[in-house]
Amino acid sequence: GTLLPPLPIAIGQFVNSYEMQCVRLKEISLAATLFTPNRLRQGLLSNGLPLALPQFRKRSSLVKPTAILCSLALLIVQVIAAPVLAAEDTGADQPRDVYAAIYNHPAVAVQRSQACQALSQVDLAKADIRPQLSARLVGGSSLSSHIERRETHVRRFDDREIDGVLTLEQTLYDWGISDAGIGIAQNSRQAAILGIALEMDRIAADILSIMLSQQELVVVDRLYRGHRQDIDDLAAQVEASVEAGIGRLSDLRIVKVMQLDAEIAHIQAERQMELLRADLQQRFELDFVSAAPLIAAYRQARPEEVPVLDSTRTREVKRLDYELASSALELQRLKAERKPSFTAIVDTTLFDVDSFSQEYEIAGRLQFRMPLYDGGSNAARQQETQWRSRGIGNDRDNLIRNHQSQTEQVLNQIKRLAGDLEKNTAKIAELDLQIEAAKARQGQVESNPLAMANLLNDRFQLIVVQETLTKEIELERLRGLFFADALGSTLNLTLGKTSC
Repeated sequence: GTLLPPLPIAIGQFVNSYEMQCVRLKEISLAATLFTPNRLRQGLLSNGLPLALPQFRKRSSLVKPTAILCSLALLIVQVIAAPVLAAEDTGADQPRDVYAAIYNHPAVAVQRSQACQALSQVDLAKADIRPQLSARLVGGSSLSSHIERRETHVRRFDDREIDGVLTLEQTLYDWGISDAGIGIAQNSRQAAILGIALEMDRIAADILSIMLSQQELVVVDRLYRGHRQDIDDLAAQVEASVEAGIGRLSDLRIVKVMQLDAEIAHIQAERQMELLRADLQQRFELDFVSAAPLIAAYRQARPEEVPVLDSTRTREVKRLDYELASSALELQRLKAERKPSFTAIVDTTLFDVDSFSQEYEIAGRLQFRMPLYDGGSNAARQQETQWRSRGIGNDRDNLIRNHQSQTEQVLNQIKRLAGDLEKNTAKIAELDLQIEAAKARQGQVESNPLAMANLLNDRFQLIVVQETLTKEIELERLRGLFFADALGSTLNLTLGKTSC
Protein backbone atom coordinates (compact mmCIF):
# COMPACT_ATOMS: atom_id res chain seq x y z
CA GLY A 1 0.00 0.00 0.00
CA THR A 2 2.77 2.49 0.88
CA LEU A 3 5.01 1.62 -2.11
CA LEU A 4 2.35 1.76 -4.84
CA PRO A 5 1.47 5.52 -5.01
CA PRO A 6 4.98 6.84 -5.80
CA LEU A 7 5.50 4.34 -8.66
CA PRO A 8 3.59 6.09 -11.50
CA ILE A 9 4.88 9.48 -10.36
CA ALA A 10 8.47 8.28 -10.60
CA ILE A 11 7.81 6.83 -14.05
CA GLY A 12 6.29 10.11 -15.19
CA GLN A 13 9.31 12.06 -14.00
CA PHE A 14 11.60 9.65 -15.81
CA VAL A 15 9.72 10.00 -19.09
CA ASN A 16 9.49 13.79 -18.84
CA SER A 17 13.24 13.97 -18.42
CA TYR A 18 13.51 12.82 -22.04
CA GLU A 19 10.87 15.37 -23.07
CA MET A 20 8.31 12.68 -23.80
CA GLN A 21 4.67 12.71 -22.85
CA CYS A 22 2.34 9.70 -22.32
CA VAL A 23 -1.29 10.08 -23.12
CA ARG A 24 -3.18 10.48 -19.84
CA LEU A 25 0.05 10.39 -17.80
CA LYS A 26 -1.46 13.01 -15.51
CA GLU A 27 -4.35 10.65 -14.82
CA ILE A 28 -1.91 7.98 -13.73
CA SER A 29 -0.21 10.41 -11.36
CA LEU A 30 -3.56 11.54 -9.94
CA ALA A 31 -4.76 7.99 -9.45
CA ALA A 32 -1.52 7.14 -7.69
CA THR A 33 -1.69 10.18 -5.42
CA LEU A 34 -5.32 9.54 -4.46
CA PHE A 35 -5.06 5.77 -4.39
CA THR A 36 -8.47 4.26 -3.73
CA PRO A 37 -10.06 1.33 -5.64
CA ASN A 38 -12.90 3.44 -7.06
CA ARG A 39 -10.68 6.34 -8.11
CA LEU A 40 -8.07 3.99 -9.52
CA ARG A 41 -10.77 2.28 -11.57
CA GLN A 42 -11.90 5.65 -12.91
CA GLY A 43 -8.35 6.87 -13.58
CA LEU A 44 -6.90 3.72 -15.15
CA LEU A 45 -9.70 1.55 -16.47
CA SER A 46 -11.91 4.20 -18.10
CA ASN A 47 -11.67 4.67 -21.90
CA GLY A 48 -9.56 1.55 -22.32
CA LEU A 49 -6.42 3.10 -20.82
CA PRO A 50 -4.62 -0.10 -19.71
CA LEU A 51 -4.92 -1.57 -23.21
CA ALA A 52 -4.04 1.55 -25.26
CA LEU A 53 -0.45 2.27 -26.17
CA PRO A 54 0.74 5.77 -25.26
CA GLN A 55 1.48 8.39 -27.88
CA PHE A 56 4.66 10.47 -27.97
CA ARG A 57 6.07 13.56 -29.51
CA LYS A 58 9.25 13.02 -31.49
CA ARG A 59 11.83 15.37 -30.08
CA SER A 60 14.90 13.16 -29.71
CA SER A 61 16.41 9.94 -30.89
CA LEU A 62 15.25 8.19 -27.71
CA VAL A 63 11.60 8.00 -28.69
CA LYS A 64 11.43 4.27 -29.11
CA PRO A 65 13.08 3.28 -25.78
CA THR A 66 11.04 5.76 -23.80
CA ALA A 67 7.85 4.63 -25.54
CA ILE A 68 8.61 1.12 -24.42
CA LEU A 69 9.26 2.31 -20.87
CA CYS A 70 5.99 4.25 -20.78
CA SER A 71 4.08 1.21 -22.00
CA LEU A 72 5.73 -0.91 -19.34
CA ALA A 73 4.76 1.68 -16.72
CA LEU A 74 1.11 1.45 -17.71
CA LEU A 75 1.27 -2.34 -17.66
CA ILE A 76 2.89 -2.39 -14.20
CA VAL A 77 0.22 -0.11 -12.75
CA GLN A 78 -2.49 -2.25 -14.32
CA VAL A 79 -1.04 -5.47 -12.90
CA ILE A 80 -0.65 -3.98 -9.43
CA ALA A 81 -4.13 -2.46 -9.43
CA ALA A 82 -5.92 -5.54 -10.81
CA PRO A 83 -5.89 -7.61 -7.56
CA VAL A 84 -7.24 -4.67 -5.57
CA LEU A 85 -10.04 -4.05 -8.05
CA ALA A 86 -10.82 -7.76 -8.30
CA ALA A 87 -11.01 -8.04 -4.52
CA GLU A 88 -13.41 -5.11 -4.37
CA ASP A 89 -15.60 -6.51 -7.17
CA THR A 90 -15.85 -9.97 -5.63
CA GLY A 91 -16.49 -8.78 -2.08
CA ALA A 92 -18.83 -5.85 -2.54
CA ASP A 93 -21.75 -7.78 -4.03
CA GLN A 94 -21.57 -10.82 -1.77
CA PRO A 95 -24.63 -10.89 0.55
CA ARG A 96 -24.12 -12.10 4.07
CA ASP A 97 -25.60 -15.49 4.90
CA VAL A 98 -28.65 -14.99 7.12
CA TYR A 99 -28.04 -18.26 8.98
CA ALA A 100 -24.44 -17.23 9.68
CA ALA A 101 -25.75 -13.89 10.94
CA ILE A 102 -28.00 -15.73 13.39
CA TYR A 103 -25.35 -18.16 14.55
CA ASN A 104 -22.64 -15.50 14.94
CA HIS A 105 -24.82 -12.88 16.61
CA PRO A 106 -23.26 -11.47 19.81
CA ALA A 107 -26.19 -12.65 21.94
CA VAL A 108 -25.63 -16.23 20.72
CA ALA A 109 -21.87 -15.86 21.19
CA VAL A 110 -22.43 -14.92 24.85
CA GLN A 111 -24.37 -18.12 25.49
CA ARG A 112 -21.78 -20.15 23.59
CA SER A 113 -19.03 -18.65 25.75
CA GLN A 114 -20.97 -19.57 28.88
CA ALA A 115 -21.30 -23.16 27.60
CA CYS A 116 -17.55 -23.34 27.04
CA GLN A 117 -16.93 -21.82 30.45
CA ALA A 118 -19.17 -24.43 32.06
CA LEU A 119 -17.28 -27.17 30.21
CA SER A 120 -14.04 -25.93 31.75
CA GLN A 121 -15.73 -25.91 35.15
CA VAL A 122 -16.67 -29.57 34.65
CA ASP A 123 -13.02 -30.42 33.98
CA LEU A 124 -11.99 -28.37 37.01
CA ALA A 125 -14.43 -30.20 39.28
CA LYS A 126 -13.26 -33.59 37.97
CA ALA A 127 -9.64 -32.63 38.60
CA ASP A 128 -10.33 -32.30 42.35
CA ILE A 129 -11.04 -36.04 42.73
CA ARG A 130 -7.99 -37.14 40.75
CA PRO A 131 -4.56 -37.80 42.30
CA GLN A 132 -2.54 -34.64 42.88
CA LEU A 133 1.22 -34.86 42.29
CA SER A 134 3.65 -32.13 43.33
CA ALA A 135 7.38 -31.72 43.72
CA ARG A 136 9.42 -29.37 45.87
CA LEU A 137 12.98 -28.72 46.96
CA VAL A 138 13.68 -28.17 50.65
CA GLY A 139 16.99 -26.76 51.82
CA GLY A 140 18.25 -25.50 55.17
CA SER A 141 20.83 -25.65 57.88
CA SER A 142 20.53 -26.36 61.58
CA LEU A 143 20.99 -23.21 63.66
CA SER A 144 20.55 -24.78 67.09
CA SER A 145 19.68 -28.31 68.21
CA HIS A 146 19.80 -30.64 71.14
CA ILE A 147 19.60 -34.20 69.94
CA GLU A 148 21.30 -37.49 70.41
CA ARG A 149 24.23 -37.77 68.00
CA ARG A 150 23.49 -41.04 66.43
CA GLU A 151 25.22 -42.02 63.23
CA THR A 152 22.10 -41.84 61.06
CA HIS A 153 21.24 -38.27 62.09
CA VAL A 154 24.57 -36.48 62.41
CA ARG A 155 24.82 -35.39 58.77
CA ARG A 156 21.15 -34.41 58.57
CA PHE A 157 21.55 -31.70 61.19
CA ASP A 158 25.14 -30.59 60.82
CA ASP A 159 25.55 -30.14 57.08
CA ARG A 160 23.66 -27.91 54.72
CA GLU A 161 21.54 -30.06 52.42
CA ILE A 162 18.90 -29.75 49.67
CA ASP A 163 16.27 -32.46 49.67
CA GLY A 164 13.83 -33.23 46.86
CA VAL A 165 10.31 -34.21 47.89
CA LEU A 166 7.71 -35.78 45.61
CA THR A 167 4.21 -35.78 47.10
CA LEU A 168 1.21 -37.79 45.90
CA GLU A 169 -2.21 -36.93 47.37
CA GLN A 170 -5.51 -38.69 46.83
CA THR A 171 -8.80 -37.71 48.40
CA LEU A 172 -10.45 -40.81 49.80
CA TYR A 173 -13.82 -39.43 50.80
CA ASP A 174 -15.18 -35.88 50.80
CA TRP A 175 -18.90 -36.47 51.46
CA GLY A 176 -19.88 -35.68 47.86
CA ILE A 177 -18.20 -32.25 47.55
CA SER A 178 -16.51 -33.11 44.25
CA ASP A 179 -19.62 -34.76 42.82
CA ALA A 180 -21.66 -31.67 43.68
CA GLY A 181 -19.15 -29.45 41.90
CA ILE A 182 -19.30 -31.64 38.79
CA GLY A 183 -23.12 -31.58 38.85
CA ILE A 184 -23.23 -27.78 39.18
CA ALA A 185 -20.88 -27.33 36.21
CA GLN A 186 -22.86 -29.79 34.07
CA ASN A 187 -26.12 -28.02 34.91
CA SER A 188 -24.57 -24.69 33.92
CA ARG A 189 -23.50 -26.13 30.59
CA GLN A 190 -26.95 -27.55 29.84
CA ALA A 191 -28.55 -24.22 30.73
CA ALA A 192 -26.14 -22.40 28.42
CA ILE A 193 -26.92 -24.80 25.55
CA LEU A 194 -30.62 -24.07 26.02
CA GLY A 195 -29.71 -20.39 26.03
CA ILE A 196 -28.01 -20.76 22.64
CA ALA A 197 -31.15 -22.27 21.09
CA LEU A 198 -33.33 -19.66 22.78
CA GLU A 199 -31.27 -16.73 21.52
CA MET A 200 -31.12 -18.15 18.00
CA ASP A 201 -34.91 -18.46 17.95
CA ARG A 202 -35.29 -14.92 19.30
CA ILE A 203 -32.97 -13.45 16.66
CA ALA A 204 -34.67 -15.42 13.87
CA ALA A 205 -38.07 -14.18 15.11
CA ASP A 206 -36.87 -10.57 15.03
CA ILE A 207 -35.55 -10.95 11.47
CA LEU A 208 -38.78 -12.62 10.35
CA SER A 209 -40.85 -9.86 11.92
CA ILE A 210 -38.95 -7.25 9.92
CA MET A 211 -39.26 -9.27 6.71
CA LEU A 212 -43.00 -9.81 7.18
CA SER A 213 -43.49 -6.06 7.53
CA GLN A 214 -41.28 -5.45 4.50
CA GLN A 215 -43.25 -7.83 2.33
CA GLU A 216 -46.50 -6.21 3.40
CA LEU A 217 -45.14 -2.80 2.36
CA VAL A 218 -44.05 -4.20 -1.01
CA VAL A 219 -47.56 -5.51 -1.68
CA VAL A 220 -49.16 -2.25 -0.53
CA ASP A 221 -46.83 -0.25 -2.77
CA ARG A 222 -47.76 -2.41 -5.76
CA LEU A 223 -51.44 -1.94 -4.97
CA TYR A 224 -50.90 1.79 -4.64
CA ARG A 225 -49.49 2.05 -8.15
CA GLY A 226 -52.53 0.41 -9.69
CA HIS A 227 -54.92 2.42 -7.50
CA ARG A 228 -53.15 5.67 -8.34
CA GLN A 229 -53.47 4.95 -12.05
CA ASP A 230 -57.23 4.34 -11.68
CA ILE A 231 -57.70 7.53 -9.66
CA ASP A 232 -55.66 9.54 -12.17
CA ASP A 233 -57.85 8.30 -15.02
CA LEU A 234 -61.03 9.20 -13.15
CA ALA A 235 -59.57 12.57 -12.17
CA ALA A 236 -58.91 13.30 -15.82
CA GLN A 237 -62.53 12.49 -16.62
CA VAL A 238 -63.83 14.72 -13.82
CA GLU A 239 -61.51 17.53 -14.87
CA ALA A 240 -62.66 17.21 -18.48
CA SER A 241 -66.29 17.36 -17.42
CA VAL A 242 -65.60 20.44 -15.28
CA GLU A 243 -63.86 22.15 -18.18
CA ALA A 244 -66.82 21.23 -20.40
CA GLY A 245 -69.15 22.87 -17.90
CA ILE A 246 -71.12 19.71 -17.08
CA GLY A 247 -69.21 18.73 -13.93
CA ARG A 248 -68.93 20.28 -10.51
CA LEU A 249 -65.75 21.80 -9.17
CA SER A 250 -66.38 20.21 -5.76
CA ASP A 251 -66.19 16.76 -7.37
CA LEU A 252 -62.77 17.63 -8.79
CA ARG A 253 -61.56 18.72 -5.35
CA ILE A 254 -62.70 15.45 -3.83
CA VAL A 255 -60.82 13.44 -6.46
CA LYS A 256 -57.70 15.57 -5.97
CA VAL A 257 -57.89 14.87 -2.23
CA MET A 258 -58.02 11.14 -3.03
CA GLN A 259 -54.89 11.50 -5.14
CA LEU A 260 -53.17 13.37 -2.33
CA ASP A 261 -54.16 10.73 0.24
CA ALA A 262 -52.79 7.99 -1.97
CA GLU A 263 -49.55 9.89 -2.43
CA ILE A 264 -49.22 10.42 1.32
CA ALA A 265 -49.79 6.71 1.94
CA HIS A 266 -47.09 5.92 -0.61
CA ILE A 267 -44.59 8.27 1.04
CA GLN A 268 -45.33 6.81 4.47
CA ALA A 269 -44.78 3.29 3.11
CA GLU A 270 -41.42 4.33 1.67
CA ARG A 271 -40.34 5.84 4.99
CA GLN A 272 -41.37 2.71 6.85
CA MET A 273 -39.41 0.67 4.33
CA GLU A 274 -36.29 2.73 4.99
CA LEU A 275 -36.73 2.31 8.74
CA LEU A 276 -37.04 -1.45 8.33
CA ARG A 277 -33.96 -1.54 6.11
CA ALA A 278 -31.93 0.47 8.64
CA ASP A 279 -33.15 -1.69 11.53
CA LEU A 280 -32.19 -4.89 9.72
CA GLN A 281 -28.75 -3.52 8.86
CA GLN A 282 -27.93 -2.06 12.27
CA ARG A 283 -29.10 -4.98 14.37
CA PHE A 284 -28.13 -7.94 12.20
CA GLU A 285 -25.88 -6.53 9.42
CA LEU A 286 -28.29 -7.87 6.80
CA ASP A 287 -30.28 -6.46 3.91
CA PHE A 288 -33.59 -7.56 2.42
CA VAL A 289 -31.91 -9.71 -0.23
CA SER A 290 -29.74 -11.66 2.21
CA ALA A 291 -32.64 -12.16 4.64
CA ALA A 292 -35.02 -13.39 1.93
CA PRO A 293 -34.04 -17.12 2.23
CA LEU A 294 -35.12 -17.14 5.87
CA ILE A 295 -38.61 -15.77 5.21
CA ALA A 296 -38.98 -18.13 2.24
CA ALA A 297 -38.06 -21.13 4.40
CA TYR A 298 -40.46 -19.94 7.09
CA ARG A 299 -43.41 -19.60 4.73
CA GLN A 300 -42.74 -23.01 3.28
CA ALA A 301 -42.35 -24.90 6.57
CA ARG A 302 -44.60 -23.06 9.04
CA PRO A 303 -47.61 -25.02 10.32
CA GLU A 304 -51.11 -23.67 9.84
CA GLU A 305 -52.09 -24.48 13.39
CA VAL A 306 -50.09 -22.88 16.17
CA PRO A 307 -48.59 -25.58 18.43
CA VAL A 308 -49.18 -25.31 22.16
CA LEU A 309 -46.41 -26.30 24.56
CA ASP A 310 -46.83 -27.14 28.21
CA SER A 311 -45.70 -24.07 30.13
CA THR A 312 -43.60 -26.17 32.51
CA ARG A 313 -41.52 -27.57 29.62
CA THR A 314 -40.33 -24.40 27.90
CA ARG A 315 -36.63 -23.70 27.46
CA GLU A 316 -36.69 -20.77 29.86
CA VAL A 317 -38.34 -22.88 32.56
CA LYS A 318 -35.87 -25.70 31.98
CA ARG A 319 -33.00 -23.27 32.41
CA LEU A 320 -34.40 -22.27 35.79
CA ASP A 321 -34.84 -25.95 36.66
CA TYR A 322 -31.11 -26.42 36.06
CA GLU A 323 -30.40 -23.43 38.28
CA LEU A 324 -32.62 -24.88 41.02
CA ALA A 325 -30.78 -28.18 40.76
CA SER A 326 -27.44 -26.36 40.98
CA SER A 327 -28.62 -24.47 44.07
CA ALA A 328 -29.58 -27.76 45.71
CA LEU A 329 -26.15 -29.20 44.91
CA GLU A 330 -24.48 -26.04 46.23
CA LEU A 331 -26.35 -26.41 49.51
CA GLN A 332 -25.32 -30.05 49.66
CA ARG A 333 -21.68 -29.09 49.10
CA LEU A 334 -21.76 -26.44 51.82
CA LYS A 335 -23.13 -28.92 54.32
CA ALA A 336 -20.46 -31.47 53.33
CA GLU A 337 -17.72 -28.91 53.96
CA ARG A 338 -18.60 -29.05 57.68
CA LYS A 339 -17.81 -32.76 57.79
CA PRO A 340 -14.38 -34.42 58.11
CA SER A 341 -12.42 -35.33 54.98
CA PHE A 342 -9.91 -38.14 54.51
CA THR A 343 -6.83 -37.88 52.30
CA ALA A 344 -4.04 -40.37 51.61
CA ILE A 345 -0.58 -38.85 51.16
CA VAL A 346 2.65 -40.49 50.00
CA ASP A 347 5.90 -38.49 50.29
CA THR A 348 9.07 -39.63 48.54
CA THR A 349 12.14 -37.72 49.81
CA LEU A 350 15.51 -37.79 48.04
CA PHE A 351 18.17 -36.63 50.52
CA ASP A 352 20.99 -34.35 49.43
CA VAL A 353 20.08 -34.15 45.76
CA ASP A 354 22.90 -31.63 45.29
CA SER A 355 25.50 -34.23 46.24
CA PHE A 356 23.83 -37.10 44.33
CA SER A 357 23.49 -39.32 47.36
CA GLN A 358 21.43 -42.46 47.06
CA GLU A 359 19.53 -42.00 50.27
CA TYR A 360 15.75 -41.68 50.06
CA GLU A 361 12.68 -42.17 52.16
CA ILE A 362 9.09 -43.12 51.24
CA ALA A 363 6.54 -42.18 53.88
CA GLY A 364 2.81 -42.75 53.72
CA ARG A 365 0.26 -41.09 55.93
CA LEU A 366 -3.48 -40.67 56.27
CA GLN A 367 -4.72 -37.13 56.80
CA PHE A 368 -7.92 -36.44 58.69
CA ARG A 369 -9.27 -32.90 58.44
CA MET A 370 -12.16 -31.63 60.50
CA PRO A 371 -13.26 -27.95 60.36
CA LEU A 372 -14.11 -26.71 63.84
CA TYR A 373 -14.87 -23.00 63.47
CA ASP A 374 -14.98 -20.74 60.42
CA GLY A 375 -16.51 -17.60 61.87
CA GLY A 376 -19.98 -18.44 60.59
CA SER A 377 -19.16 -18.15 56.87
CA ASN A 378 -20.51 -21.59 55.99
CA ALA A 379 -23.85 -20.93 57.68
CA ALA A 380 -24.12 -17.56 55.93
CA ARG A 381 -23.46 -19.14 52.54
CA GLN A 382 -26.07 -21.80 53.20
CA GLN A 383 -28.63 -19.15 54.03
CA GLU A 384 -27.72 -17.19 50.90
CA THR A 385 -28.13 -20.31 48.75
CA GLN A 386 -31.53 -21.03 50.24
CA TRP A 387 -32.77 -17.51 49.50
CA ARG A 388 -31.41 -17.74 45.97
CA SER A 389 -33.31 -20.97 45.46
CA ARG A 390 -36.50 -19.28 46.60
CA GLY A 391 -35.94 -16.44 44.17
CA ILE A 392 -35.36 -18.86 41.29
CA GLY A 393 -38.53 -20.72 42.23
CA ASN A 394 -40.52 -17.50 42.18
CA ASP A 395 -39.08 -16.59 38.77
CA ARG A 396 -40.05 -20.04 37.52
CA ASP A 397 -43.66 -19.64 38.67
CA ASN A 398 -43.78 -16.20 37.06
CA LEU A 399 -42.46 -17.55 33.76
CA ILE A 400 -45.06 -20.32 33.73
CA ARG A 401 -47.89 -17.87 34.33
CA ASN A 402 -46.62 -15.45 31.68
CA HIS A 403 -46.20 -18.23 29.15
CA GLN A 404 -49.72 -19.49 29.72
CA SER A 405 -51.09 -15.96 29.38
CA GLN A 406 -49.07 -15.19 26.23
CA THR A 407 -50.02 -18.46 24.57
CA GLU A 408 -53.70 -17.88 25.28
CA GLN A 409 -53.39 -14.32 24.03
CA VAL A 410 -51.80 -15.47 20.76
CA LEU A 411 -54.56 -18.01 20.12
CA ASN A 412 -57.30 -15.50 20.87
CA GLN A 413 -55.62 -12.83 18.75
CA ILE A 414 -55.32 -15.17 15.77
CA LYS A 415 -58.98 -16.11 16.12
CA ARG A 416 -60.04 -12.47 16.29
CA LEU A 417 -57.86 -11.42 13.35
CA ALA A 418 -59.13 -14.33 11.27
CA GLY A 419 -62.70 -13.17 11.94
CA ASP A 420 -61.83 -9.61 10.94
CA LEU A 421 -60.10 -10.89 7.82
CA GLU A 422 -63.17 -12.87 6.83
CA LYS A 423 -65.43 -9.84 7.30
CA ASN A 424 -63.03 -7.63 5.37
CA THR A 425 -62.94 -10.16 2.52
CA ALA A 426 -66.73 -10.10 2.34
CA LYS A 427 -66.67 -6.30 2.14
CA ILE A 428 -64.17 -6.41 -0.70
CA ALA A 429 -66.33 -8.92 -2.58
CA GLU A 430 -69.36 -6.67 -2.12
CA LEU A 431 -67.44 -3.64 -3.38
CA ASP A 432 -66.23 -5.64 -6.37
CA LEU A 433 -69.85 -6.31 -7.30
CA GLN A 434 -70.69 -2.63 -6.95
CA ILE A 435 -67.70 -1.64 -9.10
CA GLU A 436 -68.67 -4.14 -11.78
CA ALA A 437 -72.22 -2.81 -11.77
CA ALA A 438 -70.96 0.78 -12.00
CA LYS A 439 -68.70 -0.10 -14.92
CA ALA A 440 -71.61 -1.80 -16.68
CA ARG A 441 -73.74 1.30 -16.35
CA GLN A 442 -71.07 3.54 -17.88
CA GLY A 443 -71.96 4.36 -21.46
CA GLN A 444 -75.55 3.24 -21.06
CA VAL A 445 -76.62 6.03 -18.71
CA GLU A 446 -74.95 9.18 -17.51
CA SER A 447 -71.53 8.26 -16.04
CA ASN A 448 -70.50 9.35 -12.55
CA PRO A 449 -66.68 9.34 -12.24
CA LEU A 450 -66.80 10.59 -8.63
CA ALA A 451 -68.93 7.67 -7.52
CA MET A 452 -66.54 5.28 -9.23
CA ALA A 453 -63.59 7.02 -7.59
CA ASN A 454 -65.23 6.64 -4.19
CA LEU A 455 -65.80 2.93 -4.80
CA LEU A 456 -62.21 2.40 -5.96
CA ASN A 457 -60.83 4.36 -3.02
CA ASP A 458 -62.91 2.35 -0.54
CA ARG A 459 -61.77 -0.86 -2.16
CA PHE A 460 -58.13 0.22 -1.98
CA GLN A 461 -58.46 1.02 1.72
CA LEU A 462 -60.04 -2.38 2.37
CA ILE A 463 -57.28 -4.17 0.47
CA VAL A 464 -54.67 -2.33 2.54
CA VAL A 465 -56.51 -3.44 5.68
CA GLN A 466 -56.58 -6.97 4.22
CA GLU A 467 -52.80 -7.01 3.84
CA THR A 468 -52.34 -5.58 7.32
CA LEU A 469 -54.58 -8.25 8.86
CA THR A 470 -52.73 -10.96 6.96
CA LYS A 471 -49.42 -9.65 8.28
CA GLU A 472 -50.75 -9.45 11.84
CA ILE A 473 -51.92 -13.06 11.65
CA GLU A 474 -48.47 -14.12 10.46
CA LEU A 475 -46.82 -12.17 13.26
CA GLU A 476 -49.08 -13.81 15.85
CA ARG A 477 -48.36 -17.23 14.36
CA LEU A 478 -44.65 -16.41 14.58
CA ARG A 479 -45.06 -15.47 18.24
CA GLY A 480 -46.91 -18.70 18.87
CA LEU A 481 -44.12 -20.76 17.30
CA PHE A 482 -41.58 -18.89 19.41
CA PHE A 483 -43.52 -19.44 22.63
CA ALA A 484 -43.84 -23.13 21.76
CA ASP A 485 -40.05 -23.41 21.18
CA ALA A 486 -40.87 -24.64 17.67
CA LEU A 487 -39.36 -21.87 15.56
CA GLY A 488 -35.89 -23.39 15.44
CA SER A 489 -37.19 -26.78 14.28
CA THR A 490 -39.44 -25.06 11.73
CA LEU A 491 -36.48 -23.19 10.24
CA ASN A 492 -34.15 -26.16 10.75
CA LEU A 493 -31.79 -24.09 12.90
CA THR A 494 -29.04 -26.16 14.47
CA LEU A 495 -26.65 -25.28 17.24
CA GLY A 496 -23.69 -26.04 15.02
CA LYS A 497 -20.25 -26.99 16.27
CA THR A 498 -19.41 -25.33 19.55
CA SER A 499 -15.62 -25.24 19.61
CA CYS A 500 -14.19 -24.49 23.03
